[in-house]
Parts: sequence; C-alpha cells; structure tokens
Amino acid sequence: MKLTQILLIGFLLSVGLNLFLFFKPVEEKPSYRMEGDTRIEIELLPEHKEFILSEMRQFVESIHLINEGIVENDPSKIIKAGEKSGTSVNPPKELVQSVPKEFLKMGQPTHKLFDIMADSARTNFNPKTVQIQLTELTGRCVNCHSAYRLGIK
Repeated sequence: MKLTQILLIGFLLSVGLNLFLFFKPVEEKPSYRMEGDTRIEIELLPEHKEFILSEMRQFVESIHLINEGIVENDPSKIIKAGEKSGTSVNPPKELVQSVPKEFLKMGQPTHKLFDIMADSARTNFNPKTVQIQLTELTGRCVNCHSAYRLGIK
C-alpha cells in the first residue's frame, strides 16, 4: 500500500469515528424514584443543584448551632446561625429564574426566619421563643423536602 492510501484510510476512519460519536444518541441518566414518590422534580444545571444542596447543608449546620445556643443558653450561637443562613445569601440570578415560583415562596421566608431568629436572640433572648421558631423552621424544611426533589438537566 502506498503512503497516500494509508493516510486516506486513516482519514476516513477518523471522520467516520467522529461522525459516529457526534450523532450517537445521548443516553439519558436514569432518575431513580422510590415507589410512591410524588414529589415535583426540579431539573437544574449541575452548578445550581450544587448551590441549593450547599445551602441546605448550611441550614442543617445552622439548625445544629441554634440547638446548641438553646441548650447552652448562648444567644451568640443563634445570631451566628442566622447570619450564615439568613437573607444575606445571594443565589445566582439564573437559578432564581429556573425554579418554580412555589419553591421560591418556600425558600425566601425560610431565609427570613433565620434573620428573625437572630434578631430575636440579639434583642430579647428567650430559649422558649427560639425553640418555637426552630420548630417552625424545621417544619418548613419538612414541607419543602416533601414537595420537591432536585434533578439534573
């Protein structure tokens, strides 16, 4: 075989392989659900899903800190938790535009409640009041997790 024939065959194989890979059907990632799971799936870009999951982890850390503040009678821990999870959190604009309005209606008041708890601890700390607010807060978490699940676009 001549060098030009070898190069031509190599080129055709390369073009063929690239065309195959380009037009190969994209396999959808399966979405697993337990039987009876009727939650609404919010499909997000991976970075938006990670932002929300990170925010939820921060909520759990803040809830733990609030509980410590109640047990130790230390309002500074509740204030710190409120500052970390309150309305000072700024989600990406594209994320806010891509989630259902009902989801936002659950999230925004939850952040606001962290602010309220911090303000309450700052001005007139009462462990019983904080416990009542914390119960409302975790109820919001339960409602949201019962209604929604996060997926990837």
